[in-house]
Amino acid sequence: MRWKEGLYCFDDVPFSGILDKLEKYYNVKITVTSPKLLNHEGLTGKFREQDGVEHILRTIAKDHPFKYTINEARDSIIIYEK
Repeated sequence: MRWKEGLYCFDDVPFSGILDKLEKYYNVKITVTSPKLLNHEGLTGKFREQDGVEHILRTIAKDHPFKYTINEARDSIIIYEK
């Protein structure tokens, strides 16, 4: 229910689950080029909606290395191995 307050809270959520939520929250299509990247253990964190999807991905990438590109229209993201 925290999303109603503009907070996205994840408690031991697999990376794939977080990506699913980010697609929904920010209305973007996220493609992962390597299934290996989806094997990250459950992640925990709290973000504000106003932080944006890019901030969230940058923060997660600090502990779980990957790179990403966002298309010019900002409606799709590709995540790939570092």
